[in-house]
Amino acid sequence: MAQTVVIEDLQVGMFVHLDLGWWAHPFALSSFLITSADQITTIRGLGLQKLRWSPEKSRLADVPPDPPQAVADAAPDDLPPAAGPADAGVVAISAVPAAGPQAATQAAAQSSTQSAPLDALAQQRAARLLCEQQYGEAGRAWHEAQRLVPRAPDQAREVTEGLTRSLLDKMMVDGEICVRVISDVGGDRVSGHALNVTVIALLMGRVFGFGADEMLDLGVGALLHDVGKLELPERVRHADLPLNPRDQQAYREHVGLGVALGQRMGLSEGALTVVAQHHEMADGSGFPARLNLDRMAI
Repeated sequence: MAQTVVIEDLQVGMFVHLDLGWWAHPFALSSFLITSADQITTIRGLGLQKLRWSPEKSRLADVPPDPPQAVADAAPDDLPPAAGPADAGVVAISAVPAAGPQAATQAAAQSSTQSAPLDALAQQRAARLLCEQQYGEAGRAWHEAQRLVPRAPDQAREVTEGLTRSLLDKMMVDGEICVRVISDVGGDRVSGHALNVTVIALLMGRVFGFGADEMLDLGVGALLHDVGKLELPERVRHADLPLNPRDQQAYREHVGLGVALGQRMGLSEGALTVVAQHHEMADGSGFPARLNLDRMAI
């Protein structure tokens, strides 16, 4: 049974549940075992006050206990007398050993340990701001490529290839941050969708061990997967809007139109395949060729 815990009481070894959308946090899963202090720092940076955790799935026993304080090991005769309100300060001071080189080193180490989570959080925020800036730049580059497609297709391809390389070189360094940024950065719907699809595709390509050329083809194809919609009337460019059967058929034609535009741009075979098959489904229910998994190019 899940229980709740305040954010300040999180510990390594807890199995926690983030009741947020997958895009609202940088972790691969929304329920997971905390295995490091860095994860706790990241969770605290999400702005939650408390969250659910499952004691039966946790492994708190695997976490080494804190070292006992020196006073716990002292013999009863060695302990200072109980202090009253008037002399409490005197007792506290007398219990602190004289500060020598070893004590100074320990104090510095303790201070460093206490500041480490704050430093990690500051670094994460700085990386996030940089990633947001790069995301905005990527959106502007995507619009420029779309503008060039009808009148300068070769230039459109070059801009798209450059944008893909930029995404691979800059934004893919820290995939977790990029995935989180996708949901948070404002922008227009069309470029946001193209970039979302591209970043997810590149993350998956990296997981599957794609080579450099394959990653470039995948990124270019993902950025341009809906390029055929440039040839459609505005009213039929979005499948989530109510469309009559005639408009629905017109919408489906954007795949073939996209392939034709991609050929004019001189896209590679791999990128063209992404454009041609981005609406196919593994069970054969997609369009336009109703390919099943066995017939898809992988």
